[in-house]
Amino acid sequence: MKKSLYNWSVIVDGTIVLFNGFTGAIIELDEKHSHIAKLLEGENSDVSAKLFSTEEMDLLKHAGMIIESDFDERFYLETCMKKLRYGDTLTLTAVITRQCNFSCTYCSQSEYTGGPTNRKNG
Repeated sequence: MKKSLYNWSVIVDGTIVLFNGFTGAIIELDEKHSHIAKLLEGENSDVSAKLFSTEEMDLLKHAGMIIESDFDERFYLETCMKKLRYGDTLTLTAVITRQCNFSCTYCSQSEYTGGPTNRKNG
């Protein structure tokens, strides 16, 4: 078993909240279970079942926070994206505005400089 690459933990109002960006699972941890967040944050990706109770292990597996050692999350996501992009299903993307100013490094619209929809108020 190994940790998911997509685990995040935050503290909200004194409660540790675990989030997995791959599955969308959210788990709130009480003080008794706060050690789980520390174990999922370490550098080592391998996870021993000895570190968790059977109940904790089952919950973390079900949430996708702990996965099989041979499962490649990145490859799986890349494959899903390719199927969506090049598959036989027609998809629609609605572009509400082309004047986004978030400047995301991955965005194909990052070099848009304006145009006919670039209006000034006044």
